Amino acid sequence: ECLDRRIPVIVSNIDGPKEIIDEVKDYVYTYEVDVDNSDKDIDNFTETLQSTLQIEPEVRQQNAELARQALDKLRPEVIKLEWLQLINELI
Repeated sequence: ECLDRRIPVIVSNIDGPKEIIDEVKDYVYTYEVDVDNSDKDIDNFTETLQSTLQIEPEVRQQNAELARQALDKLRPEVIKLEWLQLINELI
């Protein structure tokens, strides 16, 4: 598997990512995006990363695994089945 399950999931708090992780928000680490100031945006991400790395590795790993469950509903095979179900309902 290409994703290291020990890597914490850090997500920006902007629309899009925020909605995707809504059901697993307790297991991700968010940072405040500053779209008007890239230096501040980098600082915000760096602070979040540094504080995340202070969390025990076992807890980070468990949170990362739980957070990645948010991606399950976005997998092509899942979306395909949902489309097929919708089409069958309409027919």
